[in-house]
Amino acid sequence: MTTTSTSTTDTTMTSTTMASSTTTTSTTTSTTISTTTTTAYTSPNQCGGISQTSLWTVYDATSITMALDTRKCNFTVAPAYFTSIGGIDRQRYLRGYNNIYGPTTTTFRIYIHSLLGESSAILLNYSQTYAWTIYWFGSKYTNQTNQSATDPTFCKGTGLSSQALWYAYDNYTMTMNVDTTICNLNETRLYFTSLGGTGNHYLMQAYNGIYSTTINSFRVYANSMLGWSVSNMLSYASSLAWNLNWFALAQTYQSYTSTTCTYPCPCGSVSSWPLWQYEDAYTLMMNVNTTMCGFNQMPVYFTSIGGINGQYLLQSYTSIYSPTQNSFQTYLRHQLGWNASVLLSYAQTYLWDLNWFGLYY
Repeated sequence: MTTTSTSTTDTTMTSTTMASSTTTTSTTTSTTISTTTTTAYTSPNQCGGISQTSLWTVYDATSITMALDTRKCNFTVAPAYFTSIGGIDRQRYLRGYNNIYGPTTTTFRIYIHSLLGESSAILLNYSQTYAWTIYWFGSKYTNQTNQSATDPTFCKGTGLSSQALWYAYDNYTMTMNVDTTICNLNETRLYFTSLGGTGNHYLMQAYNGIYSTTINSFRVYANSMLGWSVSNMLSYASSLAWNLNWFALAQTYQSYTSTTCTYPCPCGSVSSWPLWQYEDAYTLMMNVNTTMCGFNQMPVYFTSIGGINGQYLLQSYTSIYSPTQNSFQTYLRHQLGWNASVLLSYAQTYLWDLNWFGLYY
């Protein structure tokens, strides 16, 4: 891996406090970025990496932030970025790391908070003690054709998922139908998402829960960690450009030894709901076997969750534990604090399967 250091200009997130009706607008600061990015293949369309734990800094009293350097990827246009979080422990209690800020061809930024309300000082200490690293992946997209000529199993895009597509679902939830017909898929795919915008989307959640998947579309829901009304969220979505980044991946196993790609292909599958098991009184855990991919080194892993109903209220399943070239673990918790026995019952009733994929960085 190659370590690089550069200076960049970063626009920090817009933070709005609903209770006091005060708003802090975006400010521009000079940030020094030092990160590690290794590209293991030459595709101009996809590139990934893993961050150093030393990049975390305090943002405010309850959040820490990280700026990531993606220059090694040599993107010519700003890609769609996707993230997950790894570490030794406690990353399942974090939120915000799937929300992308300031994406360019060379960098983007994320912010994280604690589901337990821990201070930024505690979070910063944990980030070093438990080696919290960001796994990231950038995917080039266009509005004309999002299907790779060298890898027909892979399609990605954000062209039809603009902020204008959000609409009210209930008093505290908004939803979006995502049209994937541009991919010309011939089978239902695994879908993965992240959320972009110019501010406040670090307080949004639930959009990694995938609903109603077909070869032409899927649906997501989103709600606020602060309990914002749907009218407030729709207003922010419009004024702060909350766009949904998404990509699709074939459900069939794509081995890294395959000759169908001119570079190592992403490999992904579905781990079905019976693999969920008790971790503690409020948490389920899943061991995910990835041996079918034939990885010969540890990849970066990414996840989303599917099912019939209820997955928009789930948390923690995009946090990655104990990754190896053959497996990883993830956890499942509920926004409303449901106990593990109830979670397991609903996992069975609503078929909460884990979508996952890995690729080299």
